[in-house]
Amino acid sequence: RLQKLGDDLRLRLDVVPKTRVVRLVSPSFNYSAIDRATAKTKQQVIAKFPQTKLGKTLRAGLPPKKGSFQLFVEGYRDASVHLNQFEASPLPNSVAHSFQLQLRNSLYSIT
Repeated sequence: RLQKLGDDLRLRLDVVPKTRVVRLVSPSFNYSAIDRATAKTKQQVIAKFPQTKLGKTLRAGLPPKKGSFQLFVEGYRDASVHLNQFEASPLPNSVAHSFQLQLRNSLYSIT
């Protein structure tokens, strides 16, 4: 993933979506039995002792998990759509040759 992002930046293609690391919580995530039991116990303690220091300092719920968040642009289409399109109707030879030359020139100018 990092290699693809690096190539995207160097070639200035802007085809890899911007990605950030975020911390998210969801009951549908894969949590261990211990994490789920701990979260349930904390919620019960907070419900039973809401006004005490213990009830106010506990963070209820499941622990956050690190994950990636990708920002997609409007009208984004997966690369497989374009690849299938090129397989169905390939570029004319002159256009393919021109594209190949432009790609080579951009690669050589980077190194």
